[in-house]
Amino acid sequence: MAITYKYLTASSLERTKYFTDPSFDTIKFKSSKGDTLIFVKKSTDTTWYDDFHYYGVPGCGPHLDEKNQEITNTYETIKGEGVFKVKHSLRTRLDRVSNVHDFIIDIQFSNNHLYFYDGLFNLITYNKFLGIISLADTTFSKVFYTYAYSDPELKIIGLMAPDFGMISVIDSLNSTSYEIIY
Repeated sequence: MAITYKYLTASSLERTKYFTDPSFDTIKFKSSKGDTLIFVKKSTDTTWYDDFHYYGVPGCGPHLDEKNQEITNTYETIKGEGVFKVKHSLRTRLDRVSNVHDFIIDIQFSNNHLYFYDGLFNLITYNKFLGIISLADTTFSKVFYTYAYSDPELKIIGLMAPDFGMISVIDSLNSTSYEIIY
């Protein structure tokens, strides 16, 4: 069986600044309770996600074995309590017409995982599209949100600004919000 390696493209990595802009080696968030979280990039690792595609019936042997690239920035917390990690992944879905690629940005903020699909970047018809958001002196456009995957009550959301990154986390469960300091 042939193994195919699928790499993240330069244009995909440029969809956020985490992997291309050295100023994102340090990330700061202020909370609505007055404290500040500061994270400093500790490492960048590349791994491969095994993606088997079956021809016909699963269990009859894989038709394709693809290894999709994942790049992860792990940050160390130097002020406050929390965790910050960013993973950019490539997933391939096969259909009868073509390969469809999803570029996924998984951000772990404390105990919450927020998944942003870059196919939704700039999609103003998306039902979670918010538009223009201003935080302090910075205005972000085409902002959208997603619910934290680890939140069964859907009370924690993350806001993403395309071509930038996550700008805010709103935790209505604990009445706390975090905004990026940029």
